[in-house]
Amino acid sequence: RDIAELREEVHRARHESLVDALTGLANRRAFDQRLAACIAGSMAGADGAGRPCLVVTDIDHFKRINDKYGHGFGDQVLKAVAQVLRSFTPASGVAARIGGEEFALLLPDMAVDAAQAIAEQVRTTIGSSRVRRGPDELIEHVTVSLGVVPCRKRESPREFLDRADAALYASKQAGRDRVTVVRD
Repeated sequence: RDIAELREEVHRARHESLVDALTGLANRRAFDQRLAACIAGSMAGADGAGRPCLVVTDIDHFKRINDKYGHGFGDQVLKAVAQVLRSFTPASGVAARIGGEEFALLLPDMAVDAAQAIAEQVRTTIGSSRVRRGPDELIEHVTVSLGVVPCRKRESPREFLDRADAALYASKQAGRDRVTVVRD
């Protein structure tokens, strides 16, 4: 019985070390592990098919939300965005919080057009939703910017994530609340 309890405790600790406590999504450590495994698996494919796509998401003007409404409300926004991302993540994919207000969707075996469609659904769902501060107080709507890229052959996890970040940055520079896809 003691061994079974110890195993359960170790299993629970391992799980908790890979989950973002606020949002319940995978944390950066879990994301990095899945990203490396996904890329390694796609490189092993003989025909080059099945390469993953990556969607990186950032909440627009999140600092302003925190400054205006407080960090508790900012946490509500993070949870709401996480819930939307989780709802659009296929069973083979992983949704993760990889930074303060930055999230990622790793989409194995997905064509870039399908990844773009998911990114657009995430963007429009979040943009049309409202997060309440209290029962009678609606705030301005929250928007997100997204970058989408397919994995290149022989690309490292770091290079893959850097290209997705560059696509996200292009969305921010183009006015926010948009999806930028870099197909090469």
